[in-house]
Amino acid sequence: MSLFLKVFLVPALFFFISCARHPKGSVAVVESGSPCPGPISSPPDSVKHASAPSGASFWIPPEFVEQSKVVDEGGCAPEKIPGFQFRRLQRCIDSLVLADQAESAAVLIGLQVQPGNSFAEIGRRTVQLAKILKSQGKNKEASALVEAFLVYKPAALEWLDSASVFEASMRQDLEDRSRELAPLVKQISNHMAIRSDYALVKMLTDSLRSLALSDSQRSWASRQDSVAFSRSLARSQVLQDSVRKLVLDRAAFEQAKSLLKGMRSLHPDLLAKVPLDSLDAWVEGLVQQEGSDQNTAWWKGRDPAKVIADARRLRDAGKLLDAIILYRHLLFSPLRKDARLELDAVGEAYCGILRKRAADHYSAAKASKISKDAGARLAQAVAALDDCLEQFPDSPQRTKVKQNRDLLSQELGKLRQ
Repeated sequence: MSLFLKVFLVPALFFFISCARHPKGSVAVVESGSPCPGPISSPPDSVKHASAPSGASFWIPPEFVEQSKVVDEGGCAPEKIPGFQFRRLQRCIDSLVLADQAESAAVLIGLQVQPGNSFAEIGRRTVQLAKILKSQGKNKEASALVEAFLVYKPAALEWLDSASVFEASMRQDLEDRSRELAPLVKQISNHMAIRSDYALVKMLTDSLRSLALSDSQRSWASRQDSVAFSRSLARSQVLQDSVRKLVLDRAAFEQAKSLLKGMRSLHPDLLAKVPLDSLDAWVEGLVQQEGSDQNTAWWKGRDPAKVIADARRLRDAGKLLDAIILYRHLLFSPLRKDARLELDAVGEAYCGILRKRAADHYSAAKASKISKDAGARLAQAVAALDDCLEQFPDSPQRTKVKQNRDLLSQELGKLRQ
């Protein structure tokens, strides 16, 4: 019985399972190259096997009776072993284990340890085949098949016990590792509580991920990463705002450069999100403007207090463009903070006027029945919005102004076609 199980029954079961999955005409091919056979029928007398149980005439397909050949180099590649070539698969696995190639062996074992290749499936197919044989009047064959399969019962119980022991061992390993990692987890939690820098948290969570056995611990470490990254990114935004204020309000260029230099030590993940290079270029550009000969010459003999008073007078008189020119000179004076705030307000008013002008031109274009006149009006509307974008590229209205400008340009383009 033992020899029957090892040589005939198991390969036959895998063969029948595979044929059920790959009916005749499908692409499944056995080792000899022939497709799965059609309905199971009694074989010729020449295919009766002496090793079968007494009185049985159980047919084993010839493809599985022939002993497997020695596996040549590369013959154990998964793609070269269809799932139902059971005996060849076992030879490959054993060879790889003996050669201490555990990783490759695991890949091949994975071809078997799947829900579709499970022991439960073999049992279901065994009973299914036995019923078919019985319905064909082949009671002896059906009995021999079931009797041979029942021999698995002690082995199955042993496998289940081994699996239970292994599962308990794995659970114990997880518990032991959790206790070992508890101080590291607490350390991460403490740093998260005091909002430590992302670089420090990342170093600790990387350690936890490399040591953790459970997905839940690795997932927890990744969540801490994400939170710490968001916090540090927000802090870097505060530093960027500080650089801008130092430059715009106080012309403290050296302090601004020092802050930017310190930000260079941020974690690479953060540096990818912070525009340090553009900030550096912006600060350097203002430094050059501040000390330029043109700026020095303009301020020669002028009093900043009188200049800002003139700017306010022009603003109140509605001469906004003239006021804007003076305010921009004041940005390179001790009154730069007041000048910047007032310039922003003047800019909003100026862009508001231009948007109103563009709307009037657009309405006139819509009302015009002459295509040429409508096109001229739309061009004037686009020019008004371009003026706003050019004079105040950082205006809070910029997004809306640009959207309107693009829509008007599209309509103008249609008229010119």
